Amino acid sequence: CVLSRPTDSISYKALHALPNAGAVDGYPVLAFINNEYVGLYTMNIPKDEWMFGMTDGEGTNAVLCGEDWLPATLFTGEAAIDGTDWDYEVEPADKSWVKESFNKIYKALSMDASTPDAIAAKKAAIESCVDVYSVIDYGIFVNKLCLTDNTGKNLLMVTYDGVHWMMSAYDMDTAFGMHWSGAAYYDTSGDARSNLVEVVKNLYADVYATRKAVLDETLSKKVICREIDSFIIDIPEEAFALEAKLWPDMCGANSNSVGQIKTFVILRDN
Repeated sequence: CVLSRPTDSISYKALHALPNAGAVDGYPVLAFINNEYVGLYTMNIPKDEWMFGMTDGEGTNAVLCGEDWLPATLFTGEAAIDGTDWDYEVEPADKSWVKESFNKIYKALSMDASTPDAIAAKKAAIESCVDVYSVIDYGIFVNKLCLTDNTGKNLLMVTYDGVHWMMSAYDMDTAFGMHWSGAAYYDTSGDARSNLVEVVKNLYADVYATRKAVLDETLSKKVICREIDSFIIDIPEEAFALEAKLWPDMCGANSNSVGQIKTFVILRDN
């Protein structure tokens, strides 16, 4: 998504040279402890300064993570950034500027948009504190994968300059319809909503439509299914059978499979 954005966008300039463009990445591993096999896992990039090419405690580098479903994390209220709504993943040494900078987003979203002049002023205010392309791409991405848990909780907000914030996803355990517990599935028509995404989507409808046309190809059901196959291609079939023996009480063990994921992707894309 980042690499297909305009090269003069804030997020492209910040992220295009980073490993996996500053997004979570991982690969499957067979884990052993003291020569004893303990299961199939994924080795993932941690959500820390390395993933974003930052230095913890340095200048205006900051990453915030939504901690719960609250007005502040849904951008329908001001943020305290005290660990109850948002907390730091990358924390600047001097945090005095963070709250004021971050809450400019909510204030911009709350502005009137009832006249052409008001719409122009509101867009200018949003662009002064948010990377619009990251918001549009994030909204399209989380809805493609039905990431219903990533529009309040598990949402990362990232800034390099202390002024403009961009959206990033992590902890995507609800992808492809899976409930976070593994004990249930969401309907394929589920919607992932954030006030920030919805306001930007409405104000920048033409840009949103153009980006969606691009990402509908980049994230087509054919592409997603191919990526899933590529991810698991080196996992021995025996490893899946061993998982069931190692973890007999694991929720969804008999249904959470590549077939289930592909079926969800195909039904959601139709």
